[in-house]
Amino acid sequence: LKSWIEQNQKELKPGTLLLEISGVKSNISKELQNILRPDLELLSIHPMCGRESRGIRFADPKIFENANFIIIPLENNSTKAVVTISAFAKELGCKNIGVLSIEEHDRMIGFLSQLTHVIAVSLMNTHENAHLVEYTGDSFRDLTRIAKINEDMWSELFVLNKEILLDEIDQFMASIQNFRTLLQNEDIDGMKKEFIQSTDRRKKFDQ
Repeated sequence: LKSWIEQNQKELKPGTLLLEISGVKSNISKELQNILRPDLELLSIHPMCGRESRGIRFADPKIFENANFIIIPLENNSTKAVVTISAFAKELGCKNIGVLSIEEHDRMIGFLSQLTHVIAVSLMNTHENAHLVEYTGDSFRDLTRIAKINEDMWSELFVLNKEILLDEIDQFMASIQNFRTLLQNEDIDGMKKEFIQSTDRRKKFDQ
């Protein structure tokens, strides 16, 4: 993206609004702003509507319907740009439009997106499981759908967000270890509390 801007921004009309759509912002957005012509504007966005399949043949015109849409403005972004892209997201069919700082965005992505991909990949790689295909149910399918992963893109995104993702992995491992201890001790009440809390938290995503 940096090289594209350096090579092509001379062709853009003054006042052009560019949208930056990378999965991580901390090591990208500000660097791009620094090389941008002063009469152009670059606004970082993140529509939360990716798919596990790659390639143009999997394009879906309905991908934005009811999706969440995040805008990540910097100090030099104009109110007009934010308002314009908010309206654009509504036209695409997005449901919730939020505004986050770079730090808030990357922390949120580290948990909601990157950690979940780590979990799916790790679960898929726990056993050689091809012989289980004819026995699996919805639970395993749902949990591992995103294990079909673009290895080039996601490895780069993980490194760009390394410190945050490492912290999220550590917190998840602590949660797993806590549940293991409850099971080891046959702590039925403790496990029930975990189930009740997870159920209550998950209900908020169904609203």
